[in-house]
Amino acid sequence: MASTSEVGNAKNVAHFSTLITYCQSYGTTYNPSNNAIKIPQLTTLLNTAQTDQNNVLTDEATETSARNARIVAFKDIKKLSTRLLAAVGAAGATAQQKANAKTINRKIQGSRAKIVPVPTPTPTPSPNPTPSPTNQKTTTPPGTITPIPTPTPTPSTPTSISVAQLSYDNLIQHIAAFIALLQTIPTYNPNETDLKIANLNTYMANLIATNQAEIVAHTKANNTRIARNKVLYTNITGLCDIGEESKDYIKSVYGSTAPEYKQVRKLKFTKKRI
Repeated sequence: MASTSEVGNAKNVAHFSTLITYCQSYGTTYNPSNNAIKIPQLTTLLNTAQTDQNNVLTDEATETSARNARIVAFKDIKKLSTRLLAAVGAAGATAQQKANAKTINRKIQGSRAKIVPVPTPTPTPSPNPTPSPTNQKTTTPPGTITPIPTPTPTPSTPTSISVAQLSYDNLIQHIAAFIALLQTIPTYNPNETDLKIANLNTYMANLIATNQAEIVAHTKANNTRIARNKVLYTNITGLCDIGEESKDYIKSVYGSTAPEYKQVRKLKFTKKRI
């Protein structure tokens, strides 16, 4: 489903096209002195807007396709990471290598490290406790300011350590780290084809390629939207402002109650910030 914003862009272009049709129907009566709202200039602006709008639709379709391809490429990365972690354990890796594999897997899974408790300090008793005097009145000399004791800060306990580094770039880096770790384990030589290092490198190359393709497609679509929006919404020279100026001219020619103006009055041009 198209967004409300995109529907609004299409409506503005459609209304501008209808406006030109009305202007043409008025014949020689539509004869503005403002060059920007003459019919040839209106037609040129409409053609540019329609071309830019079509370019947006084309580039957005390409962007969607690239985004879907990236989703497919990355969809099994968590399962693969779980299998690699088990393969490391089965390959006779060292304790440190297993620990490193667990860390990488945790980042890929987006899970959290265990809570690290902060030990509560135990007060050390005084070696020679002095008994507190009872029923003894303490006096403060006149003019002495009694200092306010500074409260002892209570150490905070972190609730968790976040390792949810789940952007596509980070996932690629985590897989690269996993492959680098596997290469340091001489006994890592699984029979499973997809777990072999050569195939893992191919898998990672595909992740990089699909991620880059989505970035390129998104950038192109975004730049196309910017170009289209400038044509539609730039102050004074944009399609919306030009459309309103043309409507004002028709109102000045025929009057606010004339049927000619009522035709174009209903054509709304909704501006947005660019």
